[in-house]
Amino acid sequence: MCLIKQVKNLCILAIKPFIEILAGCYMHCKLYKLNFQSLDTNTTNRKPLKLRALRFLKRLTPITLASSVFIGSSSSAQALQFNFTYAPGTSFEQMLGYEMAGKYWSNYLTDDVTLNIFIETTNMLPTNVIGGAIPGVTSKKLETVYEQIQADATSAADQTSLANVYTKDKGYEALTSTYKNGSRTTNSSKGMNNINLTRANAKALGLINGNDTGYDGYILISDLSNLSKPLSWNYFSETNNSSTIATGTLDFFSVAVHELTHTLGFISAIDSPEYGDLLNKKSSISGGEASKYAYLMDLFRLSGNSFTNGNKPDMSIGVDSMLSINAGTSKLGNMSSGSTKFGGDGNQGSHWKKDATYDGIMEASLGAGDNRNLATNNDLTVLDVLGWDLQQNNQSLLTIFNSAKSGLASKMGVTTSWMDANSTLAALRLTPQFIDTNGNGKDDRGESLNKMVNDSGAYNWGWNNYWWGWNGRWQGWNGYWQSSANLTADGFWQNATWETLDEFEDGEHNHDHDHDHLSSYSQSVPEPSSTLGLLGLVLFGIRSMIKGQGKK
Repeated sequence: MCLIKQVKNLCILAIKPFIEILAGCYMHCKLYKLNFQSLDTNTTNRKPLKLRALRFLKRLTPITLASSVFIGSSSSAQALQFNFTYAPGTSFEQMLGYEMAGKYWSNYLTDDVTLNIFIETTNMLPTNVIGGAIPGVTSKKLETVYEQIQADATSAADQTSLANVYTKDKGYEALTSTYKNGSRTTNSSKGMNNINLTRANAKALGLINGNDTGYDGYILISDLSNLSKPLSWNYFSETNNSSTIATGTLDFFSVAVHELTHTLGFISAIDSPEYGDLLNKKSSISGGEASKYAYLMDLFRLSGNSFTNGNKPDMSIGVDSMLSINAGTSKLGNMSSGSTKFGGDGNQGSHWKKDATYDGIMEASLGAGDNRNLATNNDLTVLDVLGWDLQQNNQSLLTIFNSAKSGLASKMGVTTSWMDANSTLAALRLTPQFIDTNGNGKDDRGESLNKMVNDSGAYNWGWNNYWWGWNGRWQGWNGYWQSSANLTADGFWQNATWETLDEFEDGEHNHDHDHDHLSSYSQSVPEPSSTLGLLGLVLFGIRSMIKGQGKK
């Protein structure tokens, strides 16, 4: 360990001069774009500096694309580690928030894998959407997944799920309901052989190399300019560490933990607009069709229909369901049921149902004020049976925050006191505007995100099959989509889900209200159509007093 530490320190010392060069470029040019030719008008001096800087970036990028200007991690060796990349425009407080959320999960999960996550702040989310996650996805044979689950079983919950849910058979069945003109027809889709997992979940099960450097997820943060009422982010800090969140503010840490949990595997088929479109068009769907959309968590999704059909999982949109690891003998919690077009509650199905009971961090919405939301046994049990290995987390949030802060300082080779005094410069150091180590005119991060999405096979795109739409070229931060009108026209938000701000969640009330029965609570979910969505966003919305806001 001593040798590793010495090597790490030498690497930090080696790259520190180049970090200073880049930071100076940002400060002196007052530009976020790295334009090496503008650094020196003397052509004699320009080439060596350009080559030095490019060599610096080339050394960093192969280490991990999710670590643009820093290396390593301070987490323990036998624990989940997060490797975050931050887009320009991400504030230092937001970086600390995600580093802290990553440490929070690292203290619960012992799997020796590294997850590479790209974080960006944007003003282009739909009305009242405060965050979203796009996990990398992989499809595997259920038989293969079963073998890994069996080999990885370490807990009583694992054994229960193996005995009641997972099967050694090559195929499985699930209930799927078509829905036309208000009439539902429930069918059993047989011969489902494949199952989807997030890349992170697959890493935990050893189905993807735990040190693979490709991106495992893309997370968006709202700048809150899209809200129907003025609110601000509430950032955890040494002096702002109360569990009570101030009225008029949203707890950033809760949102960060929530979005990371989606990338860990908390995701359902019923949120796919493609799947919804299929259920709306056909009288029944085959097992092969259904298994294109089924996620590992869906195997635990049961409804009333499940109990009269051999405890088959229910992948129907608009049907009341729950998650259970023991074939319905007991439940973890009720689940949201999806689009109102299918008779659902209007909340995305990759969440606990928003009702009188606080089921966990994966509830669909967050109110202003109130108390900080944390993971519950429900959240942990789901991750456990999906293949993550749990341990007890006894660290306080303040301890986790200080650890995250020290880790971020270590990655930059600076002290925490310097970081406190130079937070703007620290953020700039971590967010180079453009990285193009292979000289093809495209940002390396954009290319890697494009690869993650295309390799996932779970997302369908317009714009010539390129993620960014214009031949894969990175168009600039907070501008690569060009305009919200462009997004709407191409069905970008077909996969997005958001709900409106409940007047009872303003810091003056708590979770004792059954919001589903309040007249002020209106659902707003974009409806799947023949034009399929572009992105599989798993969006974490807040409630608004404006009824019907955001309908497409």
